[in-house]
Order: sequence, then structure tokens, then C-alpha cells
Amino acid sequence: MSKCSIGSCSNNSLNSNNLDDEQNKCILHSKKDKYKKSIDKLFNHSLVIYITENLTDKNEIDLIDIFFPEDFNYQIIFNLSNHITFRNCTFNKQNLDIKLDLNNCKKIHFISCEFNKKWLHFNIYDICYSECNFHDCIIFYKDYNNQPNKINMVCIQRSNIYQKFDLDFSFDNVELCEVSMLDLSDTVFHEKVEIKQCKINNANLINTKFLGLCDFYKTIFIDDPFFYKTTFNDISVFTESIFNKNVNFQYTTFSKLVLFRKTQFKGSINLIDSLIQEEANFLDIKNENQKKLEVNNIKNRETARIIKHSFEKQDNIIEANKFYALEMEKRGEELKFLKTPFEWLVFKTHKISSNHSQDWVLTLFWIINITFIYGLVWIQNTLVGSILTFFIPLISIMGLSILVSLLQTKLKTIILIVIILALYPLYGLLSNDYQLIEFSKNINPFSIMTGNYKLNFGLFIYKILIAYLIYQLVISIRQNTRRR
Repeated sequence: MSKCSIGSCSNNSLNSNNLDDEQNKCILHSKKDKYKKSIDKLFNHSLVIYITENLTDKNEIDLIDIFFPEDFNYQIIFNLSNHITFRNCTFNKQNLDIKLDLNNCKKIHFISCEFNKKWLHFNIYDICYSECNFHDCIIFYKDYNNQPNKINMVCIQRSNIYQKFDLDFSFDNVELCEVSMLDLSDTVFHEKVEIKQCKINNANLINTKFLGLCDFYKTIFIDDPFFYKTTFNDISVFTESIFNKNVNFQYTTFSKLVLFRKTQFKGSINLIDSLIQEEANFLDIKNENQKKLEVNNIKNRETARIIKHSFEKQDNIIEANKFYALEMEKRGEELKFLKTPFEWLVFKTHKISSNHSQDWVLTLFWIINITFIYGLVWIQNTLVGSILTFFIPLISIMGLSILVSLLQTKLKTIILIVIILALYPLYGLLSNDYQLIEFSKNINPFSIMTGNYKLNFGLFIYKILIAYLIYQLVISIRQNTRRR
């Protein structure tokens, strides 16, 4: 009897007189649809011999070109060794799904294999697929009663998944499943992908294509996830996910809606090289302290602009204005005094006077403070009054220093109001203007047109400053209340 046509196999072929290529193979390597009668024992016996011949000193099993029959119990193989490799194998199952329960098997690797039925994973520790085709669903489960809630590695490289991919552990009152490494590089997912409520230490999505909906709901990314040339052709969901460190969507394409609603960015987010073709939702995104994103959470000005633009498209102007302020902050980091001194000066003035038209209390602080100073310097003519008015600019400078140091705190508004209230009795004491009569005249930039004032250079500069600040006050209030 002739040997199997597979070069590495020493088993006898099924029929040496038939030129059919499948019949020139042994029971392990041929298709089983033509040989359904009494092949189980023959297959099992041949498989045991084949495994024995391929078993290495390291107790590693390497199975090559095996065409598994329907109704075969794969668990027999998985229980034989801690390290198994399948090369160019075909997996079939009639009526039932294929179930992998790898309690004893630590590492399993599939290379250039075909999976024709649903593929269920139980208690996976370390599994890798390379250049494989999945024609049905892939699902991962955990036995929470008997096994630790951890997967060392899930690796699917250069493969095609034509049905649903399910790595979803969103069970009630169950601790998140921890995945040390999730590598989906160069893989195409043709249908829905669910990677939900996982704690992923390392994630590589390089040249990964998601053609269907991709859902990372409540997933925690511990280290920097690597999104590089990743493509989301359908809706992508990162709702309530957590990025513990920096995330860079480098050359990543979002063809449809992308949801970052209530997502937490403990590091920085970088969208400068990403392409958002339709709409993005960044509502209620937070930083490490569960607050709104701050300057250090935005990698660059383009990222702030993209988020601002997404809110503008949704007519959410109030949120858009907040990211406009962050965009301006990043612009300020780009400006250098020696290169563009005039632009730098205008930018810093805008920042100090109103926080880029976002803080009306700050603008009110400057209006009242500068008017107090002007009223004392230009109205008081006595020597004592002139000496005492020296302390008002000093107090103003001190107030500015406190303001700058507390600008990003919740107490900022309270501090500014306290400073304003403290300046009032001092101004009244020095100017005898407790009713703020002169103060009211001065603060009106058009008072020179209606009063008996003579315009001098000092008054001219003061009126310009007050007109600018009042304009900024109106704009700042509108930025927090206006509709588009």
C-alpha cells in the first residue's frame, strides 16, 4: 500500500489505486465527507501514532495538514500537551460548535488554518492565530468559579474573521477580565466586534480593519494602546472606556460615527494624524481627576480643534467654546516672543484679560481693579492720598499673582470676588467715593462725550482699556450662554 502524499506523513493512503488526490492521502489529511463509515477509530488511532512521532523532548505537539472530521472531540488533543501548534489544518464540526477548554494547555498556536464552525474558547491562557480564516463566530468565555480571571495573550495576526468576534465579559458583579496582550495586527474583521469590559495591559492594532461595528465599551487600556493605520469602517464605540496613559490614533480612519462619550483620558489624547470622516461624540470626556480635559490632556492644538469641531457640528457651542480655549492654550505654547513679538503680546493680553473669552469673572476683576487704580491716581491730589495710592497697584499685582496660581482651581471665582470686595472699602477710604459716583463715571467709556472731561493721554489709554475689557466681558458671558 502506498504512503500518504503529504511528504511529512508516513501513514498509508486511503486508496493507492485511485488517482484522486484526496484518496492518495491518509485518513488524517484527506477530506472526510466521502468516508463517513467507521472512520472514528481509524482516525483516532492514526492521530495517536502521528502525535507520537511528532512529539518533541519539550512535550510540544506539532500537527501539520490535518483535516479533522466532523464530530471529532478536539479536547483529546488539548489535554495531551502544554504546547501545541497546528499548521495548515482544517477544523470542522457537524451541528455543534467547536469548544476549546484549555485548562491544561498553556500555549496553542494556529498557523494558516481554516475554521468552518463557531469557535468557542474557555479558560484560555495563551493563544495565537496567524494567517487563519474563520468562517463562523469566535467567542471567548471564562469559568469564573474555577479559574483566575486573566488571559495572558490573545493574538490574531494576518487573519480574516468573517463572522462576529466576541471578547465580551460584561457580566453583572464580575471583576473585569484582564488580558495581558491583545494583538490584532493586519487582521480584517468583516462583522461585529465586541471587546467589552476588559482590562487590557497592552493592545496592538496595527493595520487592523474593522468593517463592522466595533465596541470597546467600558474597556480599560492600562499601557499606551498602539493604534496605527487602524480602520473603522462602521460605528466605533469607546463609551466609558479608560485610557490610563497616552493614546495616539496615528493614521487611524473613522469612516462613521465614533463615540468617546464619558471616556476617561488619564494621559493625553492625540488625534493630529487621525481622519474622522463623519461625526464624533466627545460629550463628558474626563481626565484623571474626573474633570473636564485640561491642557496637559491634549497632545497638540489640532486635537483640540478636532474635538471643538465635533461639538460645533452638533450645535453644542458651550462645550465647543471650552475646547476653543484649550486650542488657544496650545497655540500659546507654539508662539515664541523672539519670533513673533507682536502676536505673542496680543495673545498673552487676551489670555490674562479673559482666558480667551471664557472667564467673565476674570474680566470683571480687571475692569473694577483698573478703574479703582485710575480713580485714585488721577482724582487724589493730596500728598497723603498720592502716597497711599501706591499700595493699590501693589495689591493688584498680588491679586494677579494669586489669580495665576489658582487659575485652574475651583476656588478661582471665589478668590477673584474676595479681592474685588476687599478693594472696595480701601478705594472708598482713600477717595471718599463710597457711593462709587466717580467710579461709575470713569468706568463708562463714553463718559467723555457726555461729561466735562478734558481728554489727556492717560485718560485716553484708560478708556481704550475699559472699552476692550467691557467688550471681553460681553463676549465671555455669551460664550457660556449663547446659541449658534
